[in-house]
Amino acid sequence: MILAIAGHVDHGKTAMVAALTGTDTDRLPEEKARGMSIDIGFAYADLAGGRRIGLVDMPGHERFLGNLIAGLAAVDGVLLVVAADSGPQAQTHAQLAILSLLDLPPSLVVLSKVDRVDDARRAAASAEAQAALRAAGMADRPLQPFSAASGEGRAALLSRLHELAGRQGAGNGPWARDGRFRLSVDRAFLRPGAGPVVTGGVTAGRLAAGDAAMLSPAGIAVRAREIRAMDRPAEVALAGQRCAIGLSARALDRAGVGRSGGIGRGQWLLHPDLHRPSQRLDVLLRPGAGLPTGLPDGRQVTLHLGAARLQARLALHDLPPGAANDAVAGHLRLDRPVAALAGDRLLLRDPASGAALAAGRVLDPWPPDRGMMRPARAAQVAALAMPDGSRQAAALLAASPDGVDLARLALSRNAEPAALAGLYEGVGAVQPVPGLALAPAEWRNLQAALADAVAAAHAAAPEASGIGRGQIVRAVSPRRPAALAAAGLDALVAAGRLAERGDRVARPGHVPRLRAADEALWLRLAPLLAERPPPTVPVLGKRLGLSAGSLDRALGRLATFGHLVRIAGNRVVAAADLAVWQAALRDLAARNPVGIRDFCDATGLGRNFAVALLEHCDRTGMTRPDGAGGRVLATEPDGAEDGPSRPDVIKLSDTSFT
Repeated sequence: MILAIAGHVDHGKTAMVAALTGTDTDRLPEEKARGMSIDIGFAYADLAGGRRIGLVDMPGHERFLGNLIAGLAAVDGVLLVVAADSGPQAQTHAQLAILSLLDLPPSLVVLSKVDRVDDARRAAASAEAQAALRAAGMADRPLQPFSAASGEGRAALLSRLHELAGRQGAGNGPWARDGRFRLSVDRAFLRPGAGPVVTGGVTAGRLAAGDAAMLSPAGIAVRAREIRAMDRPAEVALAGQRCAIGLSARALDRAGVGRSGGIGRGQWLLHPDLHRPSQRLDVLLRPGAGLPTGLPDGRQVTLHLGAARLQARLALHDLPPGAANDAVAGHLRLDRPVAALAGDRLLLRDPASGAALAAGRVLDPWPPDRGMMRPARAAQVAALAMPDGSRQAAALLAASPDGVDLARLALSRNAEPAALAGLYEGVGAVQPVPGLALAPAEWRNLQAALADAVAAAHAAAPEASGIGRGQIVRAVSPRRPAALAAAGLDALVAAGRLAERGDRVARPGHVPRLRAADEALWLRLAPLLAERPPPTVPVLGKRLGLSAGSLDRALGRLATFGHLVRIAGNRVVAAADLAVWQAALRDLAARNPVGIRDFCDATGLGRNFAVALLEHCDRTGMTRPDGAGGRVLATEPDGAEDGPSRPDVIKLSDTSFT
């Protein structure tokens, strides 16, 4: 168990810790010179039964409030120290306000310096301490008299701490014992001859000597070289312990940090999977009492998260009334990245006055980059703000038409997807794609939209035998995961509502046919192609009054249905006419090699057109040059009929369907 020691400056916190543990936590020269704690200090007390607890001595002076908050990053509870001779003072009330906002009420009140007062003053100081608790919105707490000078109350205080540790125990605080490893770094230093060391509270998981880890958000891959847990050598660092981790100096050197570290308070030492720094957070806040105009929407705030202190801009979500009870949901844009996860405690302060504005927790450490303040996102934030359980899962499903990514959600909570799968199945979610939970109504809506899109595509391009999967997916769900829409198409095919044709889909029974406009165009085009020779494509466009692009697309569709064949880049012929000319060529070539003049005489065609036609027959493998200026029938067709070089073959993928 780890306990923070709070209280006004010079109320005897450091002396009490020294009397309990034998450790002077004022380690800095300035602290010795000024006789007051400036930074957080650490000590350990051995209790009956072999139990060991950690004590975090936090500064009481308001100038060092940020250091005090860093000490609260990873603790199980708080001891409040109030001097009997002076009673609660300004920093006592300020710290109680912060503890109230963080939902960390003191577990015990220690009435210090009782050797300096009589019984009447003891009773008055006790009443004043309980009144301060009530003023901060907290219930009365057990109170223990204590004197570091005389030793009065020491045994009783150790006994109370033993009871408290037995009730609370490591793992019942803000710890995730089964999650991936996380340690909030509140101190870093260079150990002579050994290398860099980081210290802090382990808030999740376990780390063994030799394990790989990551310093985040710096993004430095390291390895644990040695471990001290609760100030004792250990093989493993566990959630709920305060640990010092010696790091591989070589890894830091490779990262260009140097053996002195370049690391410090505010970093996290964590499992590599959790290294996902973010500069945006969706958070749930409890505003402090007495704010005249509420939280500063759109203004700069100071953010304390873990042991880090940052600047951020706050924007408030417009949640439905009562969605978050008395809390407020906000979006923070940070001045630098942090390594936060859902559930992490945070505190907002006014940058100018230092006053506490609100406290709360992280809802989503990785909100979307776009649309973060839109109503649709506000609905998701409102769902995340609900207590964990079926109600939250159902609300998040309803607010997520694209589905809930269980792997992402689980990682944001330092959990495994399997831990959430059962919860979402319990509220009726389907998983058409592994790890993606979708509301049944949204799954049905997606399939209906896909079926409607296929029908609309058929109406727009009836000549197509099928519609490309990618085209349908982009039309229906441009922002959804492509795998989700693909799963919807697969489900429709499996149910017989769609038919699969290669990499395309179609409605069952769909028969390709020309568009009405193309049928009308063919009625106008056929007489022109009956002319001898048929006009070139540019001439056809002018006579039909069509642009080059429109005519080219229409010719492609007509070629697909076998009405015409493109024999050259600027020439098309009716398929029936081509068959007649090819039959004549085949008859001539069966007897002797055929020259251009022979072919023109037999068919009545002009030379230019005949040359284009014969070259087409060569490309398609019907004929081949004989080397003497004539052509003979090809005995071994080269298969070019289906090859990509044929100018008359218009693939469906080359045809516009819009």
